[in-house]
Amino acid sequence: MSIVTNLKGRLRNTNLSQSRAMFPLFEAVVNSIHAIEDAGLPPAEGRVDIEVLRKDDSQLSLSSVIKSSKNDIVAFRVTDNGIGFSDINMLSFKELDSQHKRDRGGRGMGRLLWLKAFKQVSVRSIFQENGILRSRSFFFDENGISRETLSDVVEKATCRTTISLEGLFESFQKNTPRKLVTLAEEIFEHCLGYYIRPEGAPNIKI
Repeated sequence: MSIVTNLKGRLRNTNLSQSRAMFPLFEAVVNSIHAIEDAGLPPAEGRVDIEVLRKDDSQLSLSSVIKSSKNDIVAFRVTDNGIGFSDINMLSFKELDSQHKRDRGGRGMGRLLWLKAFKQVSVRSIFQENGILRSRSFFFDENGISRETLSDVVEKATCRTTISLEGLFESFQKNTPRKLVTLAEEIFEHCLGYYIRPEGAPNIKI
């Protein structure tokens, strides 16, 4: 007999202190590093791009962009050229406390931390399966997965996945560094083990 998990209840019982506001982003970056490894790419060919979205960014003129570090961060987009959301990885995503990455220290809790700090997560992934390029997209919030689509990719494309962490709750905004250099330093510190290993880390750009 299978056991049903209540996502809202699981979130309620998951702890993320405001002082650990960066951990949801750390989880997304480490997931990208693992995805690049799973794609069989040498780290030097791997790429992780982190886009920072701030409050009222849409109203900023080009001349005031340099001052935008004064604005609170409300969202992140993390894009990598890794293996993507194949059927196997999607099944793992749908299983709370998944053992899929146990050998790499994964506890299957990263997406729960996302929802502790962000209102919702959107995912768009282009991946290759059985020699066919496919596209998968969906939204993820406290109610679960919604608007999931899966289709073949007919145009020329490369494998890439974008995770958008959207709607950072105000209680976490004040504990999220505003300066890009501080964000970079904290990501580097958290991912230091990947940088000092012999094969190195992928290219990570904010």
